[in-house]
Amino acid sequence: MATFVYKYPRDGNAMPPPCKHANASEQEGKPRAREGERRRGKTRSKEGEEERRKEMAADIGYYWLVAIPVRVVLGVVLAVITLVVIVVVAFIVFVCATNFRAWWRSPRMRLLRLGGVTTLRRSLSYPCTICRDSMEAGEKVRTLSCDHVFHCGGTVKCGFGIDAWLLAGDAMSWQSCPNCRQVPHPVLPWKRPPPSSPAPSSPQTSDSDSEEELLFPSHWFDETLPEFVLKGVVTN
Repeated sequence: MATFVYKYPRDGNAMPPPCKHANASEQEGKPRAREGERRRGKTRSKEGEEERRKEMAADIGYYWLVAIPVRVVLGVVLAVITLVVIVVVAFIVFVCATNFRAWWRSPRMRLLRLGGVTTLRRSLSYPCTICRDSMEAGEKVRTLSCDHVFHCGGTVKCGFGIDAWLLAGDAMSWQSCPNCRQVPHPVLPWKRPPPSSPAPSSPQTSDSDSEEELLFPSHWFDETLPEFVLKGVVTN
């Protein structure tokens, strides 16, 4: 059997030769350490997976128990607020449209749109049918669409003139012209000059009809015109 003889170097600093038993134990311990590390890694990975599952379960529980109900409540509240705003806006628009329509169709607004109001530059050769007085230069008159001319506005002779006559009807209807019984319409141009000669009345009206045309409505005597105007109409 051959023997191994280790010769030490002369400097005396060399390490002793490695032991065969130590090398064998080290080689056997390395696989065990690796196996232990693998097991510890698997254990850690399992623990990490369990922690992640718990976190996901907590997130899912929070989502279903907190996030979704809060979102549902917020959605319902926003939907109700939006619906209320839409209803309020629609109601306001409806009220404004109704009021505007009533204002636009009111007798005073229709009278304003009627037009035909001018100031006479010369006297007319025929009298006003309402007051039976002459229409002098400088007085304000209104020419209707049927070419009949009357005093307009507040005057000493005729009081409120044709405007009060037209406004004496119902809230949604017009009084007709005192001469021809035609319903007046807006005239063009806006300041229409009166004709130089009186326009003919309706051929279908008789003397009795013309007398009835000059009569004022029954509710017009309730302080609608001054007393002296009514007396002048009755006496004439």
